[in-house]
Formats: sequence, structure tokens, C-alpha cells
Amino acid sequence: MSARPPVDDRTGVTVDIVIDEIVLRGIPAEHGPVVVEAFRQRLGELVSAANADALVALRDRAEASRRLEPIAVDGVEASRLGRSVAESLWGAMVLAERGGP
Repeated sequence: MSARPPVDDRTGVTVDIVIDEIVLRGIPAEHGPVVVEAFRQRLGELVSAANADALVALRDRAEASRRLEPIAVDGVEASRLGRSVAESLWGAMVLAERGGP
């Protein structure tokens, strides 16, 4: 899966985020596509809303892999779960660019 927003008009930068695998445990199989679509939409929103400096820093970043901590939620609708995962991923990427873990 790949989230590729159009080139940012402010910077001329395109940020490609490639996700090889999303593992969903504990949710009904029929909710999987809803979670993934909400994830893609929210990640696109976060990239589109990022400031120009963050986009330039992320453009030049390359990682072989990154594993996020599990996200535990109870009783949350599938679309909210997808959005939460996207926000967690984006937060980890931005934090790492600032010298965090």
C-alpha cells in the first residue's frame, strides 16, 4: 500500500509513504477494508497539512523498516481505528525527524 499525495504546491515536494503490511488483530475480517481506507485517507490528510520543513525532511528519509507499538482500542468503530493508526505512524515519523526514537 502506498499513500502518495500530489506534489505540494508550497515546496514542490512529493512524500511517498510505502506500507508493506498492516496486521489487524481482534477485529472482524469485514472491517479490514474500512480500517485500511480510513488509514490511507487520514495519512494523506496529515501529509497534506504538514508544514513545508517537515515535508522536505521526510522526503529525504529512507528506512528499511519501522515497527510501531501496538495500538489497543476497545469498542472503536473501524474507521476511527484506521485514523488512529495513521496518526500514530505520522507522529512516530515526525518525532524521529526531530531526534526522537
